[in-house]
Amino acid sequence: MPGILVALSLWALASYSPQGAEFVQNWGWVVIGIMIIYVVAVVILAEVKSFVESKPDKKKVAEAVEKLRAMRRKCIKIYPNELNIPTPGCSKVGGLPDVPKGFTWPVDDDGTPMYFCLQLHCPDLAAHDPENHYPHEGMLHFFGSYEGGKVLFTPDTNNLHRAEPPADMEIDEEKSVWFKVGHGYPEIVIWAENTLSHEEREMVAEQIEDYYDEDSWGYLGGYEGGVWVTNKNFYDELDKNWDSYEILLYCNYGLEMKYEIACFNFFITHEDLRQRNFNNVICAWQD
Repeated sequence: MPGILVALSLWALASYSPQGAEFVQNWGWVVIGIMIIYVVAVVILAEVKSFVESKPDKKKVAEAVEKLRAMRRKCIKIYPNELNIPTPGCSKVGGLPDVPKGFTWPVDDDGTPMYFCLQLHCPDLAAHDPENHYPHEGMLHFFGSYEGGKVLFTPDTNNLHRAEPPADMEIDEEKSVWFKVGHGYPEIVIWAENTLSHEEREMVAEQIEDYYDEDSWGYLGGYEGGVWVTNKNFYDELDKNWDSYEILLYCNYGLEMKYEIACFNFFITHEDLRQRNFNNVICAWQD
């Protein structure tokens, strides 16, 4: 804008008076040169300011790392086993669930079959759960969909059979899973959205030993993951009674991620988990 105004002024001087034309002839290029230098200086200063403002604040990063470490929660991480062949009744992802007599495949409110997410042989948790927070006997099956989810608990696993798939449902490759105790953390993108820059958030995540775990398929406990985009409005229930709930399972759906659904969060109240009551679990999916 200043350059345009100067150019217009020089044109006006040159057009309307002999003295102006003489001034423009003698000094016009000098003025234009000064303006070019001014514009370049403004651009350089803006770039320097932008660089200084975007430079990561190491003190803020260190403080955020300590805060996140203090907020970490124990979780049991789940990993697909690339070597072991799944056996009937084992903990696994993919394939078809091993279910008790009388099993009915869970469906949405509109009758659409839910996706089979995980089969959890509860005795597999005993070595990783000395507090007995989760069942150490029986079988847990997790199903999810756009509209919600369902968790089925079978205390007696002596007479299980392989379920028949719903019509036209594509079945993913099955793989057994193994478990390891780890830590869960709040999502940095949400937790520090307005206080840390993108680069600072990345630095925080890199400094926390087990924040990133790309090999993990999911986890029991810890924190919920991602931004929920579930179609059902469970937010009011969770927000009103948030302190009563904990994350039961966070998981990816499917080994090959063939569907639009990416991940599920299964929530349960502390009391229901103590009572081994899985009938009221709330499931929200996210991408």
